Amino acid sequence: MTSKALDNVFKLAAIINPKAPTYGARGDGVTNDVAAIEAALLAGGGVFTKGTYLCASRLNIPADSAILGGPGVNIQCTDAASGGDFSIDGSDVTLRDITLTGSDNVQMVFFGAANISNFHMDHCKLRNTLQAATTQHGIHINTAAPLHTTICHNDIRVTGYGILVNSAATNGNDLRITDNYIYSRQSDGIELNFPGITFTDVVISGNVIEVTSAGG
Repeated sequence: MTSKALDNVFKLAAIINPKAPTYGARGDGVTNDVAAIEAALLAGGGVFTKGTYLCASRLNIPADSAILGGPGVNIQCTDAASGGDFSIDGSDVTLRDITLTGSDNVQMVFFGAANISNFHMDHCKLRNTLQAATTQHGIHINTAAPLHTTICHNDIRVTGYGILVNSAATNGNDLRITDNYIYSRQSDGIELNFPGITFTDVVISGNVIEVTSAGG
């Protein structure tokens, strides 16, 4: 991660709480917190305290923002018709130490724009029902020119691909997928969809992958 992204994480962690009256998140598992969370993210992100933050629609995560959690922090999307649960919409985004629960959309965390750089996700848990008829991918990168992407030390349990770098992800550079636990009910744990993608400087190491049907 660049020094800019690291500075972003630690400066914001000390000053923004999405449950503060300025933003108004409840984290009670009942109230729709999506607007409050997005307001906090537009201010730069912040530290999420224990609770289940319900999002009744897609959560859009803007550039220069951080979501920092801890034990008992769960952001849950319930809109299965949105086409994706958590959209990364710009560069310099960090997700750390949170649980993201999907709504059985086709994708949970996904890149919603081209030219995204410095995405960092570590010590997070990704969950969907694992019983849904639909196939849901944990992390889906399918836009051009992703740069400096780090996905490490996460616990990903989904029905579809754990991490899918798809054919539209052209001209990428510096991809790190390391030390994750990935369970897929029916697809590959990690797939780089050649020959469509063109990436340089790729490191995939230390991952533990379990698949219960076709895949690997």
